[in-house]
Amino acid sequence: SSSKSTKISKDTIKSLKKENDELRVEIESIKNDFKKFVQDVKSSETKSTTNAAMASSALDKESVKSLEYLSNEYDDLHRFQNSSKQQMSRLESRLTVLAEKVENLSKSIDEAE
Repeated sequence: SSSKSTKISKDTIKSLKKENDELRVEIESIKNDFKKFVQDVKSSETKSTTNAAMASSALDKESVKSLEYLSNEYDDLHRFQNSSKQQMSRLESRLTVLAEKVENLSKSIDEAE
């Protein structure tokens, strides 16, 4: 038969379970921090769009130079936000993969008992 010749000790399983539970807690913490970060970025997007609209509605001759400066700043911010969204997407994917690995490890530990 193809049964495993090495039996995992109860202490090892207990230790693995503890480590796995700690990883789960860490993943939840990271997920919560990540959600907060996403909300902060969305919130800053809304504010910057509102500020740009208010600035463009109050035009006088001196404001034109300021507006050009604001426009350049807004472009920089926009690039940063796009970059942030890409990074968030990558982080979210990595977090999902990590969560799946921990879940699979948990199942393996349960089967080993």
